[in-house]
Amino acid sequence: MRYFRTSLALILAQAVLLLLQMRTTPTHATMSMVSHYTLAMLAVLDTYSFIMHSIACLAFGGMYLLYGAMAVAAYMLTMSLYLKYLISVWKVQSPDAFDALNAAGRRGLLVMYVKFYAVLTPGVYTIYAFIDSRSRLNQWLMGILLTVMYSYWLPQIWLNVRRGVARRLRIDYIVGSSIAHLFLPAYFFACPENIAFIRSTPLIWILVAYSLAQAAVLVLQRFLGALFFIPAVLRPDVYSYCASLPSVDEESCVGADQHTDRMHKCPICLMPVDATSSSELAHAVTPCHHVYHDACLAYWMEIKLECPVCRAVLPPRVDG
Repeated sequence: MRYFRTSLALILAQAVLLLLQMRTTPTHATMSMVSHYTLAMLAVLDTYSFIMHSIACLAFGGMYLLYGAMAVAAYMLTMSLYLKYLISVWKVQSPDAFDALNAAGRRGLLVMYVKFYAVLTPGVYTIYAFIDSRSRLNQWLMGILLTVMYSYWLPQIWLNVRRGVARRLRIDYIVGSSIAHLFLPAYFFACPENIAFIRSTPLIWILVAYSLAQAAVLVLQRFLGALFFIPAVLRPDVYSYCASLPSVDEESCVGADQHTDRMHKCPICLMPVDATSSSELAHAVTPCHHVYHDACLAYWMEIKLECPVCRAVLPPRVDG
């Protein structure tokens, strides 16, 4: 009974954390910083949980209701939340591939589901083969499957490095999801009296350490910057919004006064931009040479990654 209570509590906790994460990234700009590969891998893991508990419903008739409740909870989490979030993120990052008004958009949605089940099916077979026969080959295949599937934070880490931004995933979501998804392998491979009678092995702690190390890197990226572990000589070139001010023109300058030669008008708040200011109203210059208050542009880029004046695409603001 402890297994069922713990599993159900973790599934419900996952659902709450995922809902909070979805509320943290409501706009196109914020969703563009979330890796859809990470979400897809997490959805596959929860689908494995659904399938395993569904099979257990048939194998253990006396505990049908308990296993059934676990299966339904895992199914609701996967289909109702993770896939919804995954499709929303993927639509933002590949808008042309998800235009439901044309054939290409419908084909893009079909391709996404085909990829999902193409990854899911071999894993289900591997799990079934491992439970049916503990041969050395099946043990190796199970180890490979677990290593690949529990690399789910790596795509997000790489996306953070590419964009230079690491503040889109909540810390409680990172930590909570890592612990919740590690419960099943830790239970089956570390607990000698597990319900599937799988022999425990100390190698499972390598997987636990590997998964938690990824989570630790994600958390450190939030505090130390997305590129903190990349040597300076290997870091990609990123745009700095602290560039020097362009010359003042008739469209951006403030009315005539003694500071006109070094003053611009922020197109967002329509207030003067002072190049000498060190406050939150310090200037920011876009690659298209438009000038804003740094705080104004930062707020705007939480909603859209495009210049409010000319609609040019803006590179993300680098953390740290």
